[in-house]
Amino acid sequence: DLALQIDHLRQTCDSYLRIQQTAPASIQLANARADLAALIAELTEDIRDLQASIAAVQPTPARFGLTPEQLRQRISFVDSASSDIRAVENILCNPVSRVPVPPINPAPLTQQTPLLPDSPRNDVFQLQQHDYLMREQDSQLESVHTTVRTIRDQATSMGRELQDHQEHPPQSVSSDFLQDPASDRPSRRSDRP
Repeated sequence: DLALQIDHLRQTCDSYLRIQQTAPASIQLANARADLAALIAELTEDIRDLQASIAAVQPTPARFGLTPEQLRQRISFVDSASSDIRAVENILCNPVSRVPVPPINPAPLTQQTPLLPDSPRNDVFQLQQHDYLMREQDSQLESVHTTVRTIRDQATSMGRELQDHQEHPPQSVSSDFLQDPASDRPSRRSDRP
C-alpha cells in the first residue's frame, strides 16, 4: 500500500535526521541513508505505475468505474506522494554538517602519556576519520541520486507516451489504482512485504 509506504518513508527520514544530529560520522547514519535511498527508488517506481494508470483512464474514467471526483482524488494523492518523496530526497541530498568529532579521550595529556613526535593527536585523527566517512557517504549518495533521477526521467517519458495514445486507452488497468488510495491494497509485486 503506497500510503503506508509513504508513512514509512517519513518515519525513516525522521530517524535519519535524529542520527545525523547525534552521530554524524557513524555507520548507523550510512545505513539510514541507504535505507532512505532504497525507499525513494522503490516509491518512485510505484508513483510511475500510478501515473501510467491515471494517464490510461483519464480520458474516460467512467469506463473504468471511476467518477471524475474519484479520479481527482487519485491525481491529488499521487501528486502529494510525489511531493513527499521529493522533500525526503532533498533532505537526503543535503550534505551532512561537518561537525568536529570530539576525541575519544578528551582529558589533557600528562607527562605520563607523552605523544611521540610523529604521532597525530587523537582529535585530529578522529576528524580525519569523520571527513573520510562523509566523503564516502556523499559519493554513494550521488550515485543513488543519479539513479533516482534516471527513474524519474523514465517515468516522465512514459507519461508522455501514454498521453499520446489517449484515444485508445488500454482495457486493463491496475486493480490497485481502481481501489481507494487510503484503503489497504495488496502489493503489486509479490516479492514486496
